[in-house]
Amino acid sequence: MNNIKLTQAYMLCAMNKSGKMSNLSTDKLVCLIAASLIELQFSNCISIIGNNITIKNDLSSKEEHLRPLYSFISQNPSINIKKILNKYCCGITNKKINELKNSIIKSLSDSGMVEESIDIGFFTTKTCYIPKIEFVEYLINLIRSELKKDTNFSEKSIALIILLEKGKCMKKYFTKEERKEMKPKIKDMQSSPSGKLVNEMINYIDSIMAAAIIASSSISANI
Repeated sequence: MNNIKLTQAYMLCAMNKSGKMSNLSTDKLVCLIAASLIELQFSNCISIIGNNITIKNDLSSKEEHLRPLYSFISQNPSINIKKILNKYCCGITNKKINELKNSIIKSLSDSGMVEESIDIGFFTTKTCYIPKIEFVEYLINLIRSELKKDTNFSEKSIALIILLEKGKCMKKYFTKEERKEMKPKIKDMQSSPSGKLVNEMINYIDSIMAAAIIASSSISANI
């Protein structure tokens, strides 16, 4: 379970009990893009300077689930976050975001972290992939165990906490008291000598959320 990647962890926690993440839930989609970009940056595949993104190294097999996004970036040398959001979260069609979601879900399926289920509707029959509860519980209990310790959250845990908070998923897993306890711990991390990474992640996700609002407003104004 220690090999669960950030985007896989977020996807497991952000999907509902039916194995779905609605394309109408902009906050969740934006956080999925943020998780993907952070993971690509941590793996040294891309470079992010301001709002500009460039390819740095080839995609490794460990990040193969992010191939759709990586390929899109590699085909657009001067791409920035707003352009990515326009295509993935605010586009006319859901093609790009569905490609990314399906690729991440496939990696979860290949690793045995989701369970296949058949959703029979009035006109269509779809295959759904439902998160296995033991993997979701592992991720949430890991955060809980770190919350109780005097040490800081791990990089993966703090990233997941921020993504779940911004994606409006925290109340689903943590009590009001637990969420309250997290705030001073995160604040202490931000002011610590090693807090640069935490601040960068928070600011980065905030900037992506702000860019998504601008992108959505631009599209609405043109309709």
